[in-house]
Amino acid sequence: MAGTIVEWVAFFLFIFLFIGSVIGEVQWLIRKGWTTSGRAVGFVLTTDLLGFFVGGLVVFVAFLVMFMMVMGPAGRGGTAPEAAYWIVSLVALIFPSLFLVISKRLFLLVFKIGSGKSAWVYSLVSTLLILMVVLIPPPLMLYFVVTIWKL
Repeated sequence: MAGTIVEWVAFFLFIFLFIGSVIGEVQWLIRKGWTTSGRAVGFVLTTDLLGFFVGGLVVFVAFLVMFMMVMGPAGRGGTAPEAAYWIVSLVALIFPSLFLVISKRLFLLVFKIGSGKSAWVYSLVSTLLILMVVLIPPPLMLYFVVTIWKL
């Protein structure tokens, strides 16, 4: 029972951090004077939800591809070379972040919010902050709770 509660806490921590990062990014855009609050909320929600959805989909498909590579035809074991596993792993790690950066930059143009070098810097920095703030704490919390407190 305690293990299930810990998993729910990690899930709600992810949701809380995601909402916090959205609010922080909206405030960042407003304080820079790039846009109004409504346009900022639309931009941030569109890019973040699209980025997390497509990124999650790519990671899920990469997991399935690796599973099929391991299982091989008819479940008899795979013969894929090690380099193939590395390539799939790198795609699963790099593509979601790259997609989020590029989608943020393109949606800055679509929403007519920012342009030039500062828009690229904003896209890169906001993506790195979102990934560090939203994706790292929940697994770390799960790891420490399970290994140290043994719940």
